[in-house]
Amino acid sequence: MNKKIISLLMGAAMLTASVPAMATTEGIVQGDIMLISAEPVVEENTYEGTVSAIEESLVTIAIDGMDVTFALAEGVELGEIATGDTVKITSPSSLKTKDIKTAASIEKVEEAVAGPSYFRHVGTVSAVAEGSVDVAIGDMVVTFATTDTTAIYTIDGEEAEAVKEGDMVIVASRSPLASRDIKEAEAIVITNEESQTSIYVDTFAKSEEGLLSADGELVLAMENADEYDGKKLLVFYDFATMSIPAITNPVKVVVLEDVEAAEKVTISFNVGSSIVNINGEDVEVEKPYVVGEGVTLVPIRVISESFGAEVKWDGETKTVTVIDGETTIVVTVGSKTATVNGEEKELEEAPELTENGFTMIPLRFISENLGAEVGYVHETQAITVEK
Repeated sequence: MNKKIISLLMGAAMLTASVPAMATTEGIVQGDIMLISAEPVVEENTYEGTVSAIEESLVTIAIDGMDVTFALAEGVELGEIATGDTVKITSPSSLKTKDIKTAASIEKVEEAVAGPSYFRHVGTVSAVAEGSVDVAIGDMVVTFATTDTTAIYTIDGEEAEAVKEGDMVIVASRSPLASRDIKEAEAIVITNEESQTSIYVDTFAKSEEGLLSADGELVLAMENADEYDGKKLLVFYDFATMSIPAITNPVKVVVLEDVEAAEKVTISFNVGSSIVNINGEDVEVEKPYVVGEGVTLVPIRVISESFGAEVKWDGETKTVTVIDGETTIVVTVGSKTATVNGEEKELEEAPELTENGFTMIPLRFISENLGAEVGYVHETQAITVEK
């Protein structure tokens, strides 16, 4: 080799060794020479969600209403993590891609987010019964209790009458899958694998950024924020920022009825007793009694007002009008004909007026037309009315 070339190469090596190295995002700079790193720059994303399935080295996590499958990187172990646990995963993969993601690390989140947060569980309806829905989530079937206040919608934001077996659903519930309590469905959204829409359920309040969820995780950027301030919402959205809290412009917002506000009313008493128990409190009333062919008469005002209905009495016509929401019931003392929302109904026995001025009416008629259920134990003549 030419001695001049050898000399130049040795000089360059000595210069490189004597100049401090400076790190860049592309490689390492030493003086005027760029040394390209052999290792590519790896993006690190952090995701948090609920484990819905585990299969060997694959873990499926429900993240914002989507089931995402991660393959554990070499050396990464699950430890005591099980289905239903809330976990935090770091990954070089983006959720926007359709391939199986890589889990560079996975750890169990010991405590749920503080505040009235709602968990979102994704699965397929395996059975539907009165008052409950069974959902297959991963390798287990979870029963969710449903009530009149459970919101049922499609992922397009349209209200649905009911879910059916085979529907893919997102269930919003206060309970994580790992808990042992009865899980109540706050909302059920019928979805599909193609949909990119996510849902969120929580109570939202105005903040500087917009409407902030009670758990501090999501902000709704809305012009009409005052309309939803302090209310519990079912939120449909397509995209959210990766910030904390995330910010989104929702596609649709639905105000949910507060389950706690819809208090159940239970009335119990024995025929011939002047004591009626209403939600645990004893109230003295005109004694319920039996007439005709086993028809129990009860004071119409006590029963109706216990269910929150308004009762009006017309002394001239001896007519009682009961108003409960959109239901109006009109009965007349001595007449077996009554009207419910203008439609004539036949009573088993005519209402009677007692010496003390109480209008007594057939129990089953007034209860069932107010949407209540009547239970009767023949041996003890104990009666229970629930709404």
